[in-house]
Amino acid sequence: MFYDQINAASNAPDVISHSLLLGFPYADVAEMGSSAVVITDDQPEQAQEIAWAIERKFVAEKGKFEPSFITVEHAIKDIAKSVIDSSKSTLQAPPAQT
Repeated sequence: MFYDQINAASNAPDVISHSLLLGFPYADVAEMGSSAVVITDDQPEQAQEIAWAIERKFVAEKGKFEPSFITVEHAIKDIAKSVIDSSKSTLQAPPAQT
């Protein structure tokens, strides 16, 4: 839904192209954040307004782009379960051949 609304910007008159760049969220500098680029056919004000509209939409829905994290305890349980499940499947004897 989010990208469908952003892609609708390409239907505006004189818009040649547009992109939403998600940046590198783990950097602790503003310069590595998200950006909107809009290219128009000699309509810089239109490009700027569309880019700002994309920015507003992105900021309003930024929670959808944030990763979910698990606790260390949960990760350890997941790893232990994976190891146990893996060992069960590798320790089983192959089917007897007749």
